[in-house]
Amino acid sequence: MPCDDDCKALLAQLGAYLDGEAAAAVVLHMEAHVHACRPCRCLVQSCRQTILVYRRQLPPELPAALHRKVMDRLARPNPNA
Repeated sequence: MPCDDDCKALLAQLGAYLDGEAAAAVVLHMEAHVHACRPCRCLVQSCRQTILVYRRQLPPELPAALHRKVMDRLARPNPNA
C-alpha cells in the first residue's frame, strides 16, 4: 500500500502520539487511521513493543572511574554561567 497523506501525518505525529502528548483531536484522527491502515497499525504496535522492551531494561552501570569523573565535573562551578 503506498504511503498517503494520512500515513505521512501519522509519521509526523508518531512520537507525540506514543508519548501521550498529542492533542485529543490528533489522537482521534490517528486512532481512526491506525484502525483502517494495516501498515500504520503494525508500525504503531511495533513501536509500542520496542518502548516496552526498553522500559524493562535496567540502566547500565557506569564504571566507577567514569562516575567519579562525571560527578567531579558536575561539582565544579560552571565558568560560563
